[in-house]
Amino acid sequence: MKNILKSKDMGLLIAGSSIISFSAVFTRMTTVSSSISAFYRVAFGAAFLLIFSLIKKEKLWVGIPAFLYSALAGLFFAFDLFVWHRSIHYIGPGLATVLGNFQVVFIAVISFLVLKEKVNWKFYMSIFLALIGIFLLCGVNWNGNTHNYKLGIILGLTTAVFYTGYILTLNFSSKLKNRLSPSSNIFWACISSAIVLGIISKFSGESFNLISTKNLIILLAYGIFCQCLGWIFISSSMSNIPVSTAGLILLMQPTLSMIWDMAFFKRPTSIIDLVGFVISLGAIYLGSTNKEPKNQDIIETEEI
Repeated sequence: MKNILKSKDMGLLIAGSSIISFSAVFTRMTTVSSSISAFYRVAFGAAFLLIFSLIKKEKLWVGIPAFLYSALAGLFFAFDLFVWHRSIHYIGPGLATVLGNFQVVFIAVISFLVLKEKVNWKFYMSIFLALIGIFLLCGVNWNGNTHNYKLGIILGLTTAVFYTGYILTLNFSSKLKNRLSPSSNIFWACISSAIVLGIISKFSGESFNLISTKNLIILLAYGIFCQCLGWIFISSSMSNIPVSTAGLILLMQPTLSMIWDMAFFKRPTSIIDLVGFVISLGAIYLGSTNKEPKNQDIIETEEI
């Protein structure tokens, strides 16, 4: 029975990672602006999460502290999507996703420097590999790249910074005495993100008009599948799978994103790019398995 449950959890984790790998693809396929696509992702995601929470009869309110943590997480996530979507349009879905996933390395650094957590050899190796991977992917021909490409690299790494804030805030909220369920927590984070992105888009003079039915379908799929189902599958299976195995499976997300970039958008990829990509995956894996998560801790995974 235990093996059957573990197989089910593995299947859910694989399915969740595969679904989320299409996030950047959906973004690239739309013809609306980066801010608008980000707004509709979290808006549609919030609607679906509300329905899910009501069906599961989960509490949507447990007090001010939990709400404030969710709202702060949503603020981080809004800026995460804001810069990540722009990065996708400058450097492509694959590289933008890989750079965004360096949040696991940043979290390890903050855990060591700020939270004073003990680290092992994986911490130091993840930092070392991350620097090499970033250099091979982005720095070898830095002077020969266009301004937009360089900006895309900077935005991709900035994504990781904002996503670090998002994950850490959710982690802190999961330790509250009166805490929301994971789906209710993300629901309020989505609402907060939608408000922030809506304000940014409004003051930027961007139209909320989706222009075409195609954009509507793509963004609905983006919000429902990538923002909700993928995350639900991952979060519901994580606690029953060893962190090292989970970390390995979650590498499917940046790996598949890079594959989709090459397959759908004809991304030119050199041997140096491939070596940098593999080394970067090693850094992400070591960063995500740096320590065993305590009860109620959120494993440092990607949701973008």
